[in-house]
Amino acid sequence: MTKKSKNKITQRTILKYNLCEHHQVGYKELEKGFKLQDKVVRRLARDIERKGAHIKYLENQKEFWVADINKRLLARVENQDKELNDLREYYEKELKELNALYDNAIEHNKQMAEVNKQNLETNKDLLKSHNEITRAYNGLHHMGKFAEEIGVDIKEHNKMLPENDEYYGFEQKHTLLESGKVQHQWSIKKKKKESSND
Repeated sequence: MTKKSKNKITQRTILKYNLCEHHQVGYKELEKGFKLQDKVVRRLARDIERKGAHIKYLENQKEFWVADINKRLLARVENQDKELNDLREYYEKELKELNALYDNAIEHNKQMAEVNKQNLETNKDLLKSHNEITRAYNGLHHMGKFAEEIGVDIKEHNKMLPENDEYYGFEQKHTLLESGKVQHQWSIKKKKKESSND
């Protein structure tokens, strides 16, 4: 036998969390969860694209930066014979600092690319989880539509569903086949009686 909760679920709680008559999470709350998950995935994808574009931009700008600094350095050195040595040292120092900054930026961007790769793996896991949930939802939805099409009054029979029975356990499984179709399996097992010491 299943243990019954001492706390009754109030109408206020049912309305707040959109619970169904079985006191389980309702379809509206599931859809809110799907929408939130989709929004997070889109936000992460935009962030990954933005960071990838920034990495490409820095790689493209390296040659431009070096060429531009060399061009300016040579122009100033040619025009100012008196300050030639001072300017050369100054620009060499500036060039070294710029190269050091560039190397640091490339190293940082490599680390960010690694983090983005990890985020992509996380996103794949989230999408896989989302697909599993969607398949289960679609299977139940199609099953309900089929029942209505053959004339079954679902509301009348909800009281007799196996998951509401205290003596039986209800399980479901949804498997994506190689053909692209989804195989739905439902099973009912008799629950083991708990022995009471009273």
